[in-house]
Amino acid sequence: MPETNSSAEGGRSGWQGLRFEAAFAVLNLVRTAKGAPPVGLDENSACPADSALGLDVRFRPQAIGAVDDLVALAGTGRVIAFQAKSGLGRVPTGGQLTSTAARALEQAAREIRDADGARVIGLVFGQLSNPMRVVARWLRAEPDALTPPLRHLAAIGAALGEDPEHVDWVAIRPRLRLLEMGGVAEIGAQIELELASVYASPADRVLAADALREMVATHSDIEGASLPPIDRAAMNAWLARRRLAPIGAQEARERSVPILARAVARFFEAVQRDRGSLPEVDRQSVVDGVCSAIATRDVVLVGSGGSGKTEIECQVIRRHLSEGWVPIIVSRAEIARAGSEFGRDLGIGGRTGLADVARDLVTAEAQRALVVIDGLDELRRIGGASRDESAKRPIVIRKHRPRA
Repeated sequence: MPETNSSAEGGRSGWQGLRFEAAFAVLNLVRTAKGAPPVGLDENSACPADSALGLDVRFRPQAIGAVDDLVALAGTGRVIAFQAKSGLGRVPTGGQLTSTAARALEQAAREIRDADGARVIGLVFGQLSNPMRVVARWLRAEPDALTPPLRHLAAIGAALGEDPEHVDWVAIRPRLRLLEMGGVAEIGAQIELELASVYASPADRVLAADALREMVATHSDIEGASLPPIDRAAMNAWLARRRLAPIGAQEARERSVPILARAVARFFEAVQRDRGSLPEVDRQSVVDGVCSAIATRDVVLVGSGGSGKTEIECQVIRRHLSEGWVPIIVSRAEIARAGSEFGRDLGIGGRTGLADVARDLVTAEAQRALVVIDGLDELRRIGGASRDESAKRPIVIRKHRPRA
């Protein structure tokens, strides 16, 4: 068992201390080591996802180029270049002609025109407006994607420096991707979830996260110092210093951890899809209070719509992920279905209920489980309670620990 010299505080705030390009490099390194393509590559991109799987991809933070926050390299070629823009990505129409999105599209245009430019350009925003999401899905040529209004396509074409009436979308669509990733904390949560499918031990997951943060920390100082390209070998060397097996050569011992991790990922995706990227409002004292309280008892988050319950819930889940806990998130739909078999719904199989899943994690696998029951207000309304009554018990959080 490797020595643990990480602190809970490092897990809680470590990812937020990194620059975007450093955290995003870690996410992509872990993904590619596990056999997935870099974020932003899909079957319809200029560099198809399948063709990127066999590449020895390296990531250079703060690379030189028109789009330079992070670039994925295969040999000397730029596979995909990422440019991060904080805030909301809007279609640059009317008063948005000098917006963040318009400036990002101008940078993408220079990369597209450069003979040595990246094959794919990923413009990364914390959140996309609904019209911009339509454009993003259309660019990816998703089967059920809607065609954006012509005025939106013309505005984006103009921001790319094209004649709005004659934009060569056949050439541009495979090369341009609009990505909605949230903030560094949300990228950190994705990294934690990726690690959950590699290391079965919570202690190993915490050690791995600490090692990966240390690997890119020199890039995240106040100088913003540039790193040489980081590859899989460098990542695994940092993991080896903590006596951890390399990513890509180790699988989780049991299916329950990665399956539950994917359920958490779906929860975060649904929150971002429905609400957009949640603001990192400074509610540290509230989150600290919740985390302290659930050490000894159940916690119920109570508040009217828009009061910040979901934001606090997400921050509590992220904190526990970074400390090696396994979140089990139960939605109102799973509770409301009569005779619902929770394990089967998750994909674990068999006639497995929520209590059995939590008990098996804690007793058989020595995992620490965090059970979050989300949306009890909606459940109570289904049962006939009034809206005022239902607002009293929206979210319940409970901890389960292995016995010493």
